[in-house]
Amino acid sequence: PLRDQAGARRRKVSDARMERLLLLDAAMRVLERTGWWGFKVDSVLRQARLSTRSFYRHFEKKNDLLVALLAEINGVTVHIERLTAAAFTPTDKITAYVTAIVDTAYRPDLAKRAALFATQWRELQQHYPDALRRCRAGLIAPLENAIRAGQATGDFRVEDSARSEEHTSAL
Repeated sequence: PLRDQAGARRRKVSDARMERLLLLDAAMRVLERTGWWGFKVDSVLRQARLSTRSFYRHFEKKNDLLVALLAEINGVTVHIERLTAAAFTPTDKITAYVTAIVDTAYRPDLAKRAALFATQWRELQQHYPDALRRCRAGLIAPLENAIRAGQATGDFRVEDSARSEEHTSAL
């Protein structure tokens, strides 16, 4: 059996998709345990019980893993989408959206993950603007959809819809 430097048995994974999921799961566990500054690829590999080769089959560098992790962390987005979809009227959808955003701070499974990335947002923005733009768009989409629905039904009267969307994005 293959062993790592600490003597723990390494996994042999033949499915690339499963290998990637193991890396992402291990990365999240390490990130939650050590924080941003203590995050090391070696720690992820030990946690996943995978080889260095496994890492490089999926990622070129540590930041690529972190961006992939950000893309995979859709728990906040799913939570928001679920709550807004369950609301009936556009006004209720906006209330549900705001409630979901506030709830994020009180749900340990969501808050810690969101906080980890929020603290490094500016640094990641310099290197991965497109990935962060997609993440932001996913978070804002339920609110924008609710506003558009309210405009379409006449519940929300807006003189300048382009300006309204600009304000929404600023939120």
